[in-house]
This record gives sequence, C-alpha cells and structure tokens, in this order.
Amino acid sequence: MIRTETCVLLTCDDCSEAAPFLEDMGTAHWPSLEAAVEDLVTGVDEELRWTITEGLQVCDRCTLKRRCKIDGHDWEGWWAYPRDPAQWMRVCRTCGESEQSASEPPVAEQEVPR
Repeated sequence: MIRTETCVLLTCDDCSEAAPFLEDMGTAHWPSLEAAVEDLVTGVDEELRWTITEGLQVCDRCTLKRRCKIDGHDWEGWWAYPRDPAQWMRVCRTCGESEQSASEPPVAEQEVPR
C-alpha cells in the first residue's frame, strides 16, 4: 500500500536550519502546524524551544543571538588562546559568540586560570 501524508517542517527564519528531532535523529516533522508550535514553544526539551510570533519562527540559538543584539553580550573574562598565547579570547555566556584580540586585555578583565 502506498500512502501520502502531509506534514509540517519548520525552519528558522534567521539561520534557515530545520527544527531537529530530539537526540540528533535528523529533521522533525509534525502532523499539523499547531502540533509543531506546541512542541517548539512549550516542549519539555529546552533544545526545541523556539521563539514563534506572528510570521516569525526563530530557533533557540538564534533567539539567544537576538537577545544579545538587544541587551548586549554577557562576556566571560579574557583568556590566552591555548594554541597561540599571543592571542586572547572571550566567549559570551548567553549566545556563545567569541571574540579574539591580538593585544593583552587589562588584568581586571582576564580570567583566572583554572
């Protein structure tokens, strides 16, 4: 028997990535738009939580990037890049964006080695 079914596939309006299944099982498909929105907005798994408003679907990673554009980054302290100690790096705690510098930052902004 051959059956044809219609399903819903959502992609992020910012990065164009499709909504993933839990546990890296590929791309998720839903039987209806309502089911997709329910899973992506109120799903128990945080990895599936998207920002969905009128005409806009934004994945969790891009939602955090948008938050940083509005509120600014929450930078960790600077630390020397392991492969090139002359390079300095820091990472945003919210969105994961990184920034590099060739000049040593002020001591007050450096992270204490662990």
